[in-house]
Amino acid sequence: MLLLAHIGWGKPVPIDPYNFQNPRRDELLTALAGPAANLTLAVLLSLIYRIIPSSLPYTPVSILISINVSLAIFNLLPLPPLDGSKIFLGFFPHFTEAMSRSGYLLLALLLLLPINGTNLISQIITPIISLVLRLLLPQVLI
Repeated sequence: MLLLAHIGWGKPVPIDPYNFQNPRRDELLTALAGPAANLTLAVLLSLIYRIIPSSLPYTPVSILISINVSLAIFNLLPLPPLDGSKIFLGFFPHFTEAMSRSGYLLLALLLLLPINGTNLISQIITPIISLVLRLLLPQVLI
């Protein structure tokens, strides 16, 4: 949809650190809010998935769980503009300049350069996503 209709690209939400009482801590909490919301929704949907019996391994609920877990894990990568970069910079503030200049390019390269039939980011996050999905959806073959 991004290429056809120019919709679907998530834009960073601007925040004003001057509104925070403790800017470093509060920016870290703000960055954690997105992935935490995705994981919370995945856990709640997992409970619904366990309550409502289904003979099918893949249902709309299990697909939504997979999407939310994937988004949370991807968003935790420490590369700008992802929330993981804000979290990383909360712990290592001296990386700010280098990450802000090269993060977008590095993210694009990691997403686009093929390595063994996939990309490096997929190779890093797929095992983590599979582990979380096994915890949330134990009866579905992942």
